Amino acid sequence: LGSEAVARQEAIFEIISTEHGYLRDLQLIHTLYVEPLLSEHAVELSSGSVAEFVDMLFFNYRELEANSMALCAQLRERQAASPVVATVGDIFDAWADNLDSFIEYAVHVPDAQCGLEAELLCSAAMGQFLQRAEETPAARRLPVQSFIGRPATRLARYPLLLDAIARRTPVAADAEQLHSAAAKVRAALGEIDRRTGEAAAQLRIRQISQRLRLVAGARESLALDSPTRRLEREGVLQALDGSGQVLVFLFDNSLIMATEERVPHARGVSQYVADDRIIPISMLDAAAAAAEPRALARMFLAQQSATARAALTFEHIGCSALSRTLVAASAAERDAWVRAVRRRVRVAQTLVEAHTDSR
Repeated sequence: LGSEAVARQEAIFEIISTEHGYLRDLQLIHTLYVEPLLSEHAVELSSGSVAEFVDMLFFNYRELEANSMALCAQLRERQAASPVVATVGDIFDAWADNLDSFIEYAVHVPDAQCGLEAELLCSAAMGQFLQRAEETPAARRLPVQSFIGRPATRLARYPLLLDAIARRTPVAADAEQLHSAAAKVRAALGEIDRRTGEAAAQLRIRQISQRLRLVAGARESLALDSPTRRLEREGVLQALDGSGQVLVFLFDNSLIMATEERVPHARGVSQYVADDRIIPISMLDAAAAAAEPRALARMFLAQQSATARAALTFEHIGCSALSRTLVAASAAERDAWVRAVRRRVRVAQTLVEAHTDSR
């Protein structure tokens, strides 16, 4: 075999060997997570049944497992027919006609990750169960989130793997089928991006809502779980005294400031501890800080002269004690916050005026 033919065989071997690895990971989902969770007294959930939780996490993984098993069987058969694999385009082109199970699974992944996080925020027992599973040698120290996302990442790799074979394929018919399969996968990825993009805004609000630790009664009045709630802007600013980062969320009805705290029993999961100073949109304004307190002058400005230009105040119009001055990374970011707040306030005022006029 010439060097190009050898490279082609290596590309074919890569797609086959990684398919077997992907199949093993799908099977590990069952042995590491599904089977133990469904066994009696494995973990007590904060709400709902274990079966519902498993369905929410891994959705139609059994369909994907069957899909991969069939593909692996066809590829093994082709390998067994000859030491040099002549064609694989026909196998992958036919396989790519049935990607619906991939699409449905991948679209569901953000919901699964969010649902898992919600349970981890409530349940130290779930965190301990997942840590034990992660420490199993077969898991390769990968967290459950990696296994949940595995089918989506595998789907995204197919076009690269198929194109690598097609580039080295001299037979036009086989190359055409490989390109056809890659195009079908890219179309599926486009459909996934479209559907997940449409749901991303509400999913982010749901994630923020479940992470927020609020004072008593605030959650009900904020109504973050309302389907009409909108997140206008979010970002990370600095506390004025240099004590750390402050997360700022501008919703269509309020401005919430919070600090991030790691959840000790759950790897990679954080909660947002909300500042008591939650400002309703009707009482909110924002402006560049006109004068900096002496503490800022001593502590901050001596080190970062640009920081003074990035200080901004979120004002509570009815109570100055509830206002707060924070520091943005740049004047441009500060100005973007000011514009976002004033744009949202104007919308709220317009709605109030329209309602008043209608009466």
